[in-house]
Amino acid sequence: MLFSQLLCGAVVLLPVAFKVALPEMNATFLWLTLLSAVASSLGNYLLVIANKTTPTSIVAPLIYLQLFSATFVGYVVFSDLPDAISFIGLALIATSGLASLYFAKRS
Repeated sequence: MLFSQLLCGAVVLLPVAFKVALPEMNATFLWLTLLSAVASSLGNYLLVIANKTTPTSIVAPLIYLQLFSATFVGYVVFSDLPDAISFIGLALIATSGLASLYFAKRS
């Protein structure tokens, strides 16, 4: 499954590679790239551990917190908020996640 995700991402992003100029490869850029890769790897590893030690019905809804954290970081870093339709979608997904968590605890 991981390979198919990587392949799809590569195919979809390939045209962008020929149209977008790469940023200058300086020490700051390389450090931030390394930091991003390590943080992403650590986060995925912790997610694997959580899925091994906790029922999926409990862990899966908590992943929806990424929506809120991404919105918050987008606002703090870029001073940008999603539009109204995006907020409606965010609320719908979050409500579904909370309902799933609620019904998982009841069962």
